[in-house]
Order: sequence, then C-alpha cells, then structure tokens
Amino acid sequence: MAKCVSKATGKPLSAYETEKEAKESAKYSKKEFKLDLYPYKCENCGKYHLAPKESKIKVEQNACSCRDTNGKPKALYATKKDAEKQQANSEKEQKVKLYIYKCPDKKGFHLTHHSPDEYKDIPKEKKTAAPAKKPATVKKAAPAKKTVEKKTTAKKTTTTKKK
Repeated sequence: MAKCVSKATGKPLSAYETEKEAKESAKYSKKEFKLDLYPYKCENCGKYHLAPKESKIKVEQNACSCRDTNGKPKALYATKKDAEKQQANSEKEQKVKLYIYKCPDKKGFHLTHHSPDEYKDIPKEKKTAAPAKKPATVKKAAPAKKTVEKKTTAKKTTTTKKK
C-alpha cells in the first residue's frame, strides 16, 4: 500500500489506525508545539492523518441527491466560503480550475470542472447543477374592446322671471 504524502512538503504523512489515536496526537501537538491540528480519515489509505485546523473545510457526502459523471455523490460545501477554500486548494495543489455553483437541492454549494459558458452545451442527463431556466412566457395581447359612442342630447331649460 502506497504511503500518503503531504501535498505541501512532499513528505510522508503520519498515519493513525483509529480516530482516537489521531485525536491524542493532535492534543499532544497542541500542547508541545502549539500546533492546532484536527484528524481526518483519508480516502486513499483508510487511516487517519492530521491537518491544520485553519485548512479545515466542512464537506458532506450523501447530503443531497447530486451525483458526479461517474454516479458518485458530489461533495457538498455548507457555505460558499468553504467551497471557495476548496476551489483555491484545488487550483494551488492540483492545478485544476473549478467553478462554484449552488446545489439544486438548495443544501449548499458544489464544485464543477465545467465553466458557466460551456455548461449550457452539456446534455441534460449529465448536468448535476441547477435545473435549466424556464423559457420566457409571451403574454398575449388582450382582445380589443369595442367602444360604443352614446349620443346625448342636452335639454334646454328656460327660466321665466315674474314681474
């Protein structure tokens, strides 16, 4: 099994079998070295590693119905700020340009490789973002009302003065 390495330094990451073990190491690092770390479970090796708390991004899986092109659940970011952090990390570490969009289930934000300009050309079954806009409705003009002119006659009234 390949060892996980730090994207920042290229050095192997410390790996812990349990979350409890990783939490204890994070606690020790804070006490001894003033490092504020948190444990996370690695998707590659299945073990726990430590990362700086300021880099922590809240991401949820299976929190909405959105799927990627392989049918896997899309990562959901609770806030736009979290999505922006991940977007910046991906650009810096993996040299990948990602775009942020609102989850169609209105539960947060997702990232995609498709720019808003090219997104409109993707077939509907592959889209995982917001549904297509409804076509503009054209209002029908109201039928013209018939107007009828009424003829009015003014009555003349005369007044007579008494002498």
